[in-house]
Amino acid sequence: AMVKHAVGHQNQKEELIALPECL
Repeated sequence: AMVKHAVGHQNQKEELIALPECL
């Protein structure tokens, strides 16, 4: 989960999707 969040961190828009995706 944390790894995916880090990848989304690169893109703000992706970060929002990464948070729920991790859950």
